[in-house]
Amino acid sequence: MFGIGTSEVVFIVVVVFLIYGPDKLPEIVRKVVNFVKSIRMVSEEVTGVIRREVKNLEIITKYPNEENHKVDPDQTFSKENNADNKDNVLTPESHEED
Repeated sequence: MFGIGTSEVVFIVVVVFLIYGPDKLPEIVRKVVNFVKSIRMVSEEVTGVIRREVKNLEIITKYPNEENHKVDPDQTFSKENNADNKDNVLTPESHEED
């Protein structure tokens, strides 16, 4: 967790305990846990967006003459989905390898 070892976490908890007392400690721990969860969610979302855009860029550079290059983020790359696709979304299976 952030490159912090067990002894550092124990030290931080003891310092917070001494500063705020036992009454505030559960509330502070809850806030820290919620903050870490929200940071993880944002990180996962940003990672997903970056991966999707990299795939789009790879498709665009591999097939520059196609009109519609956008990849639907919810679409899985399979021939069945490509056959049912009404929006003419470009997928890797829609082109044969050269």
